Amino acid sequence: MVDAWRFPRRSSFDTEGEVQRVLGKLEAAGSANSLLRLVANSESTFRPFVLMADALLVRSGLPATIRELVILRVSAQLDVDYIRREHELAARASGLSDEAIATALEPDALAGNLDPDQRLALRVTGTLLAGQRLGDEDWQEMIDAWGGQGALDLVLAIGWWGGMVATTIRGLGAHGLDDDPTTVDDSPEMKGAL
Repeated sequence: MVDAWRFPRRSSFDTEGEVQRVLGKLEAAGSANSLLRLVANSESTFRPFVLMADALLVRSGLPATIRELVILRVSAQLDVDYIRREHELAARASGLSDEAIATALEPDALAGNLDPDQRLALRVTGTLLAGQRLGDEDWQEMIDAWGGQGALDLVLAIGWWGGMVATTIRGLGAHGLDDDPTTVDDSPEMKGAL
């Protein structure tokens, strides 16, 4: 009975109600990855989980290139391979160069090949993942680069992938997420799923 606690990867065929509706739309969009299929075991939190991911992936004031660069850096700094696998394709699709992707995936790499906004995003990511606070100058630089919403969305993206998503993946790692070869397609948009 060792495996009795393991959660199945859900689909629209074995769920009902709101979970079934949202999963069906995610499946149709090619965005129902293994993590979402496992989170679908929680009826009360599945839709809010998807809503937050959707807000940060699709509706954010932060440019997709910056978001994906930050997500890759989070995956590298926290050593969460599942996040890296899920977002490498999205990073390329967003327009990030191979050099920028390689820099994001190497936490100690010098960011000389990146533009100023990319360097700012990685600096902020490093500061927050180190448990430090952002100063007024950091906020002003972020607002100058991406506006107020973009600056806040950057902090929320770091918190989402560096906190909630990374912790959930680690908690569910026994479910094979660490070795799961499943990745989303190169368009992680969830429009219409909600």
